Parts: sequence; C-alpha cells; structure tokens
Amino acid sequence: MSAEDVSLQVLGAAGGYPYCGHACSGFLLGTDGSAPLLVDCGPGVAAKLLAGGRACDLGAVVISHMHPDHILDLVSLGYALMTEWISLRTRKRIPLYLPQGGRAVFERLMALWGHKHWVFDNTEHGPGYAALRDVAAADRDWMFEVFEVDEFAPGDVFETAGFTVATIKADHTPEAVCLCFDKGGKRLGYTADTRYQAALIDFYKGCDLLIAEGHFSGSHPPGGAHMTPSEAGKLAEQSQVKRLLLTHIAAIEDGDAALKAARAAFAGPVELACHAAEIAL
Repeated sequence: MSAEDVSLQVLGAAGGYPYCGHACSGFLLGTDGSAPLLVDCGPGVAAKLLAGGRACDLGAVVISHMHPDHILDLVSLGYALMTEWISLRTRKRIPLYLPQGGRAVFERLMALWGHKHWVFDNTEHGPGYAALRDVAAADRDWMFEVFEVDEFAPGDVFETAGFTVATIKADHTPEAVCLCFDKGGKRLGYTADTRYQAALIDFYKGCDLLIAEGHFSGSHPPGGAHMTPSEAGKLAEQSQVKRLLLTHIAAIEDGDAALKAARAAFAGPVELACHAAEIAL
C-alpha cells in the first residue's frame, strides 16, 4: 500500500480540565475524502468538532480510557447525532470503540438522564426519528442507537474508519490503553494517559508522529499515573519517532519548561499540542 497523506487536527489537549480556552483531549485523524476518526472526546471537544462539520460526518470514535477529561463530550456528541437524525432525516450510526469495561461505565453515566424514558410521537420525520421512537418504545437508551458501541481489550488490533488501530495496556487505570494508528504506511502513536513503560518503545518504533502526555509538568504537578515531559521525550527518542507532539500538560504556563525538558531528551522536532492546529503526517 502506498503512503497516504494523513492529517491530524488537534481539537483539545488540556490535561484534566479545559484551561485558557483549550478543550480537553480530542484528536481528529483523516485523509482527503474519508470520514475522519475521532480519538477521545473530553470537555470542549464537541464544540470544536461541530464548528467544522456535523457529528454524522464522523467515521468512528475511539476512546483510550474512561476518565471524564477523555469522555464527557460523548454526551454532547450523542445529542448532536440524535438531532441530526431528525433534522437531516438520516440514520447513520457512529461506531464507538470503548476500552474493556467501558460500556458499563457509559451505561451508568447515560442512565442519569433517563434517555430510555424519552417519548417520540408518531410524527413522520424520516428513518432516524422512526428508529429513535422504536428504541424508546422498547425501553432502551437511544444513546446506544446513535452510537454503535463495541469494546476492545489491551492488545487487540482492529480496523475502523480506514485505520488499523493497535492497542497496548497503559499504566494508568485498569481499562486504559495506549494506541497506535496506521493508514497507508503512515503511523501515529498516542500514549493517552500512562506512566512511562519500556513496553511502549517497540510499540511506537518508527512512528511518523508520537502524541505523548507530559502531565507531570511544572513545579507542582498533580497526582495520578502520568509521564513527565522529559519521559515523553525519552520515549520519543528511544522509539526513534520522527516528531513529538506534547499533550496533556498540567497547566498552560508550563509550556516553555515542558518543551525544554522534552527537547533535552529527544533530538527531533517537539511541539505543544495545545498550540498546534492541523498537522500533516
């Protein structure tokens, strides 16, 4: 397969919560003419995504782990899909890939709003509306109709939206994974949230771009299981990737120090994801 032009659009890269106008984790991968793949969907991501298109234009969504700063805007995205099903008279289900155990978490979260108790009348609004009405009549949550939910386990490899997605267990939460996306010979790595671990070196070997977290940035880093910017640079150097995009730093004011630390460990180009817009691989 010949190499394709793969683009990355940074929708959000803030760590933990949206800060200084930056959304939390959310990255859009695509190629010309293809439906893009959304990776993570934290607070603020849906507004950025929907400013440039429609929810039903997505090819799929892949979630790295079930922490709120990586999933909460799935709610907004689902509401957008439900509305588009009615207004556009369509019924395009979006594949949603959750890590092992993620469906149960998502079900508990959605149950808070009683979606399965919604009432859709017999008005004719096209196939999407009819499907929503049938789901509600069956006492099921319509969020699991607009999304086609599937789970994957660490180590699984699957195909979606034209990408081959490889996974490996992260050192963060029990369900968390690190991800690698391959399309047409272009490879993009995404650590999501994880401590540094040697197993990631071969997993990301030779990637065209590595998006690596450096949440333990600044003089007062928060708690949790994360990497420092220096460790992100170390991983990029050991994996011999071409470029490093540093994401999920603790605070925007840490940017210069985080870049300095990562560049001291990695000889290649380093950028801050929160300052990036669109990158061609």
